[in-house]
Amino acid sequence: CVLAGIFAAQLQFAFIFGQDLINMAQEQEGPGSTPESGTSAVIWLFAISLGSPVSILYGLYNNPPEIPHNHIWKSPWYRHVLLILTTCLPWVAHIHLYGYSTTLLPDDLAAAIAWPILMMVTVVTGILWSLALGEWRYAQSLARTRLYQGLAAAAVGIAIIMASVAI
Repeated sequence: CVLAGIFAAQLQFAFIFGQDLINMAQEQEGPGSTPESGTSAVIWLFAISLGSPVSILYGLYNNPPEIPHNHIWKSPWYRHVLLILTTCLPWVAHIHLYGYSTTLLPDDLAAAIAWPILMMVTVVTGILWSLALGEWRYAQSLARTRLYQGLAAAAVGIAIIMASVAI
């Protein structure tokens, strides 16, 4: 748990210490000439491709003993595609949208607006998945009511922030 907390910030460090790569991608001449909204993609390229083997190995090492490793290869192909579409793509998309929105907003508002939206969308997505998976099936009625109120508050918050930026 402690290691997870320490290493969770590594992607942010990649962006901080990789600023030279981002600057090179922004150059209009030379190897760069990347559109401004895509300049941080170079950090994603290195951070995800260098970090994913460690995560994959840890997942294989930490695999529950009742699920044999060869079960991965016996699963139908569409299960893997479904997992990618419902986990990886939304995660990358919401991070990308955060980065894209910071390029569209004035510098003094970018982080103040984009980061709360990112966090609210992350929480709402997690809650919707927990509802879809039936995790709230046996919860008390009051708990479910509070959950729905929280979802509504987050949705209203996102709408207000988005509307205030559009004005």
